[in-house]
Amino acid sequence: MRTAIKFMIVPLLLVALIAMDAGFADAKRFGGGRSFGGSRSFSKSYSKPVSPTKQGTAGSTATQGTQRPSRFGGMGGMFGGLLAGTLLGSMFFGHPFAGGGMMDILLIGGLIFLAMKLFRRRRPAPQVAGGRSGGMSYGGGGPQPHEDSSMQRQAHGAWGGLGSTQGAAESAPELDLPAGFDTDEFLEGAKLAFNRLQASWDSRDMDDISQFTTGAVLNEIKSQAAQDPGPSRTEILMVNARLLEVKQEGGATLATVYFDALMREDTSGGSEQVREVWHFKQDDTVQGGMWLVDGLQQLEN
Repeated sequence: MRTAIKFMIVPLLLVALIAMDAGFADAKRFGGGRSFGGSRSFSKSYSKPVSPTKQGTAGSTATQGTQRPSRFGGMGGMFGGLLAGTLLGSMFFGHPFAGGGMMDILLIGGLIFLAMKLFRRRRPAPQVAGGRSGGMSYGGGGPQPHEDSSMQRQAHGAWGGLGSTQGAAESAPELDLPAGFDTDEFLEGAKLAFNRLQASWDSRDMDDISQFTTGAVLNEIKSQAAQDPGPSRTEILMVNARLLEVKQEGGATLATVYFDALMREDTSGGSEQVREVWHFKQDDTVQGGMWLVDGLQQLEN
């Protein structure tokens, strides 16, 4: 009986190490790559829009295809090799867990725990393209990049004074737009909201998220935060936005935006291309009403 228990310890320890490594890779961006939101959000399916140029897409795809390194990098391989070599060597080439064998296991486990703790402390802070303005601070605040005054003026009003961001805005041609709808200004604000919500999600700032989302979206985000309460680290390298649809119904203006972003959900890994459709809603019955995120939708292909 004791022999069987001893032999079971080795695979259990190896499985535990693999699970700990995979646990670090579970961090997700705002919305978790899911589709959810208001009742209108899924009345129509969307596919990836045809880009006017192939060059940018090809470059992003090449980056996305790069294999991600392990969270532990070389250290993970070293500790894993030491653990496997020590335990298996003890089992097959000597007396398994004889003498100080169990103490060796405890020492190795302690070293792995300390290494993981040190690794997590030394992980870099997330860098987000764009930032909050109006004196509102992010978690772990610091100096914010200089904000162009013209972009600030564009972001005022329906976007609540969000700061500037990067990436070119793209609008679909020949859209039937409501009178007075400024496509360029809207897309600038949409990208600012994209960046702001990613940063607020990283710090699990539900109060800030509530300013830019409808009740349906906020409830889903709160549910995701309850399942994953720890802060995450997302780095947005670039984000482009394209307007797909604008319509007025039920006393509200509804706008659909296609986001094509290059980002890291794992700051120690490679970047990946993220494509999502976001639905925005503005209450026309309220003067100066803000645009709110009413739904997130994943593309069919």
